[in-house]
Order: sequence, then C-alpha cells, then structure tokens
Amino acid sequence: MKNYAVIITGISLLSMGGMAEASMRCQKGIIDEGDTTVDVLKKCGQPANRQVIDPIVGSNGQVLYKSLPVERWLYGPRAGMLYYLRFLDGNLVEIRSKRE
Repeated sequence: MKNYAVIITGISLLSMGGMAEASMRCQKGIIDEGDTTVDVLKKCGQPANRQVIDPIVGSNGQVLYKSLPVERWLYGPRAGMLYYLRFLDGNLVEIRSKRE
C-alpha cells in the first residue's frame, strides 16, 4: 500500500510540472505570467528592447475581431541569461529564458 501512495504522488507531481507558470526575479520583486505591463515595469524597469505589434485594422478602420496588440520585451543579459517576455493586450502570457 505504501508503494501505491508513492507512485500516485510521483504521477501527481509530474502532471503538475506541466502546469507550472514561468516567473522572473527582478530588482523590485518577482513577475509571473498574468501580470500587466505596468506591474512588470514597476518591478523590472525598462526592458533592453521592446517591440510593439499593433492589432490588425480593417479597411473600415475597425480592429479585426480577436486581433490584439502584442508586445515582446527583452531583459538582460543578467548573469549570462536573456529573458524574453510576451504580452497580449497588456498581459504577460509568456516568459522564456535563454543562456547567452
């Protein structure tokens, strides 16, 4: 019975690993997916590079259905790491890191 509990615990931990959100430590706190651009700027300051992609606008001047502004920010290098952040409609949806 004890082995059964260990196996179930191991499976649970493995399945939770796929659901973990990325985070990043900054000078004034930790940012997580779901934070806003304002939150990230307060905690991390200005990024080294910032790319803004505006939503698609139709010929009638209206933003197309489900078209959102996208921002890509770069922080680093910090201790040999580059951090890539992606925002959709002002909300952080992805944090990736890469060793330089």
